Parts: sequence; structure tokens; C-alpha cells
Amino acid sequence: MTSLATPAVERASDRPFALRLMIVIALAAIADALFYDQRIGLSLVLFLMVLTAASLIANFAQLDHKRARAASAIFVVGALPAVEDLNLLSFLFLLLGTISSIALWTNPAAGGLRTPLTAFRQLLLIGPFRLGPDVLAAMRGPGSAGAILGWCVPLAFGLVFLALFAAANPLIERWLGTLRPDRVIADFDRLRALFWLAMLSLIWPFIQLRWRRKVVRRSISPDRLKCRHRTLRRQHRPMCSEP
Repeated sequence: MTSLATPAVERASDRPFALRLMIVIALAAIADALFYDQRIGLSLVLFLMVLTAASLIANFAQLDHKRARAASAIFVVGALPAVEDLNLLSFLFLLLGTISSIALWTNPAAGGLRTPLTAFRQLLLIGPFRLGPDVLAAMRGPGSAGAILGWCVPLAFGLVFLALFAAANPLIERWLGTLRPDRVIADFDRLRALFWLAMLSLIWPFIQLRWRRKVVRRSISPDRLKCRHRTLRRQHRPMCSEP
């Protein structure tokens, strides 16, 4: 018995890479405002609602509208205990409800009791380590030089305009003076930088969804293989008999 295995298929987001990266940075800024040096409570539920909405918008082409009600109900049921009181158990319900809802919305292979475990493994265990490789792959890909040039040219013109405007406005010139490298290094917060790095890595797999599908194995009987070989021989026999 011979088996042929189809390779695992990964579904990625359909949005441009730069746009997805901007969404991730915006979500990290929201997380910074809600969580860093703040008491975590209802803000966690609010952030996961925003994260879910951003994930669905960034991966709109992958949405399965037939399972919209089930996915929304799972998120609401998972969020209700955390709205009442945020503790370890309600946090787990909220987290599993969020990732299960996103999986049902966007992953055609999701379904059954293993959906939370599969989503947890792909989004929270494997996903955070994809940010660096994905950025490097995007920089090496075709058209990356043009994309970088398209961002650098307006940025350069904006800096020139800001410098000219600062020369005519003492208030802006004084504000730009606070951005000197020595002052920036002196005020650099390492813990906040680590927090931002962690948030960017955790948010990225939700915006750049990439679901791994199971390998499908198809068995071919020996008789079927013999029929294929005979068919190929018949097709090539006239070609071989030509002088």
C-alpha cells in the first residue's frame, strides 16, 4: 500500500505587510496605555475585544461568515466571567474564548474540542517567534526596496519641512532639543522596551494569521498503481516505435 501526503498549507493574511505592521504597532501602543504601570482589570477585556476586531479586519478574506454566530457566542461566554471578576480562572476563560473565536472565524479546519488547544499552540506558543523571521522575509522579498523607498521619501520630506518649521518657531525648536540622543539614552526605559517587544511578538500572530493544516494521506492500492503504469506505457509506446 502506497501513501501520498499533501503538504501542510499555511494561510496568511491578505493585507500588505506594512499595513499589518502598522496595526500591530498601534495595538502595542494601546496595550502600553492600558497595561504598563496600570492595574489590569476590565482593560484586559477591552483590549482583547479590540485585538479580535483588528484580527478579523486584517484577515477579512479568510472569514467564515457561516460560523459568525458561534464564534461571537464563544467570545461573549468567555469574556463574561472576566467582566464580573478578573482572576486566574476567568483569565483562562477569556483567553481561550478569544483564541477559539478567532480560530472559528478564520480557520476552516477548526472545529471540535481540540480547537482551543490548537489555537493556543499556534497563536501563543509558536506565533510569537514568527515576528522576526516574517520581517526579514518581507525585507528580502521582491518589491521590498520600492516599498522602503516609498516610505523613506515622504519621511525625508517631512523631516525637512519640520526642520524649516522649527527654525521659524522657537517652541518647536525647544521641543526638538529634548530629542537629542544623549537625553533619549538617559531617559531610556529598558522594562518598557521589553514590554513593547513582548506585546509586538504576542500581537503579531493574531494580525498575520497563518494556520497549519493537517497532512492528508491518500492510500493507493497496488492494482491502481499497475493500471497507471500500463496507461503510461500505452501513451509512450507509439513514440518509441517511430524510426
